[in-house]
Amino acid sequence: MRYQIFLQNLLALYSVASTAQFQTGLSWYQDAYEFLDFLRATWYEFTTDPVPSHDVLAAVVSALSPNIAWRQNQRAAIQVVEAVAKGETPEKLNAPVYGRNVEKATRLLTGELDPRNDAETWPTAARGGPTKTRAFFQNIAGDWEPVTVDGHIMNAALNGARRVPLQSNAKKQRVTITRERTVARAIRTIARHADLKPAQVQAIVWTVYRDLSGRNIR
Repeated sequence: MRYQIFLQNLLALYSVASTAQFQTGLSWYQDAYEFLDFLRATWYEFTTDPVPSHDVLAAVVSALSPNIAWRQNQRAAIQVVEAVAKGETPEKLNAPVYGRNVEKATRLLTGELDPRNDAETWPTAARGGPTKTRAFFQNIAGDWEPVTVDGHIMNAALNGARRVPLQSNAKKQRVTITRERTVARAIRTIARHADLKPAQVQAIVWTVYRDLSGRNIR
């Protein structure tokens, strides 16, 4: 029953996407991947050490992402990459990033953590819990099959197009592993019918939800 409700609500949001919203969502993860090239150039500017791979940089971006907006996420990633390239400890970021996430991003850049080692880098997912940051890393790195399920996609699944909470009323819902799997299944169903990748459908729905809620959601 919950799956059908989630599918109905997510499909309602997907179906009302304007051309602009559709195109924004369609290219969102490609644009995010291209941002990694900017980070590589930032590293190259400050050190002659080997440039981090796209995987490492995608993991850095994802590690910094919890509870901040995308623009803040980008600024934080630039600052962390620049600091580590200079041999410095990242401090006083222009974004409200959790300290433990800055530490993880730093360890990824120094090679202490392997982004493809779930037990090291994405321990919650490795233990069978929610996989949001691991999926976000995979999507940014170019794998568009995993589904990134954050609190806003959870809200979208619960509310649909007609009951989107506005502004300060739009509190993010807790994402449990059961809810996450159900939302991911619904997103994959829409993607199969639309002949798109699941990450593209997720980004389209996320964009519509953002615009309908009238907020700069994270």
